[in-house]
Amino acid sequence: MRCMKTVLIKFIWVLFWGSISGLQAQSLKPFLGPDHEHLGLMNRGYEVVVPAQYRSINAVSYYRANKLGFWVINEKHQHGLLNKQGTESIPARYDALKIWGGTAKTWDNTPLILFAKDELWGAINPENGKVIFEPQFKKIHRADEGVAVVKGKNDLKGLIKTSGEVIVGPGFKEIWWESEGIRVVKSQQDKFGFMNAQGKLIIPCHYHRARSFKKGFAKVAIGKQWYYINRYGTLVTKTRPPEEFPPEEKIEILRIPNEFARPRFNGLRGKYEFMWNKKDLQQNLLTYAKEYMHIPRDVRQKKIEGKITIQFVVSEKGRLYQVKVLKEPGYGLGRQAVYLLRRLRKWIPARFNGRTIASLNVINIPYSYQW
Repeated sequence: MRCMKTVLIKFIWVLFWGSISGLQAQSLKPFLGPDHEHLGLMNRGYEVVVPAQYRSINAVSYYRANKLGFWVINEKHQHGLLNKQGTESIPARYDALKIWGGTAKTWDNTPLILFAKDELWGAINPENGKVIFEPQFKKIHRADEGVAVVKGKNDLKGLIKTSGEVIVGPGFKEIWWESEGIRVVKSQQDKFGFMNAQGKLIIPCHYHRARSFKKGFAKVAIGKQWYYINRYGTLVTKTRPPEEFPPEEKIEILRIPNEFARPRFNGLRGKYEFMWNKKDLQQNLLTYAKEYMHIPRDVRQKKIEGKITIQFVVSEKGRLYQVKVLKEPGYGLGRQAVYLLRRLRKWIPARFNGRTIASLNVINIPYSYQW
């Protein structure tokens, strides 16, 4: 009986780790292509799933939408979305894409995606690629319980539901967040009033300034004097002006240049240069090959020279995977070139936007009968 229990436990353990390994095998991650400019996706085994054809690939990191996959930008600077299997869920043909942010009550499952075309925004369902409403607003704000403030083509604000249904057409200079079921609004005449959740103006716009309701009362200004009003718009008492907050400082985002993967030549025979670019890497490979490559007698007799082309992946930890010889003359030089490549041991991994990243590399190892 005890033996059967042991076998059963081992069987369950194997199934568990098998399922975990299957999940890991399915997950994808970005890699830097051989040109050190384009990105693709590879699996955990460092096999290419999506070729390096995008200018940018970033995992969707929004906490309620991490199952969506990857944001991508193509050569024409058009934005799209790949799912976690690497297939297009939203084609890369839009000027911009972003998560339509909102409260937990707004989205039951996956939030919608906002997309821009010709400087106007619409919404799309990322799970089936269906357009919810076409681009028609200059700006769409964060949704709160299924309702969002939008900026129309006339530069005025309105309210819509996440389904695209218009509650209030763009007709106000400003509409603020809902507080206690009421929003502060600013009219085209620069006067402030209050609107309920159904989009009805319940307190007319005749105040010079206003603040949101809190515990049944709101602060409003008539001229320079501030008052408290109740939900019916009745003045209750005088009060002092609210504190003004200083404007936020704008932070300039600097673009960090990409770095290609490169080997370490420390402790090897020969004089090696610091590698600023691919030309320096090629020169160092030439020096390395001269020092360590054995040229067969047949190559010397036939006076053969050229390059051996090898493709391989350098992981984010600097290890080599998927080494393949793409072009070789024979005579065992291909196998020898792979040996010399692996002899370099740990590489310095590529960097993209300041982070280490796996990279697909193609290099040429030279050979000559004169060595």
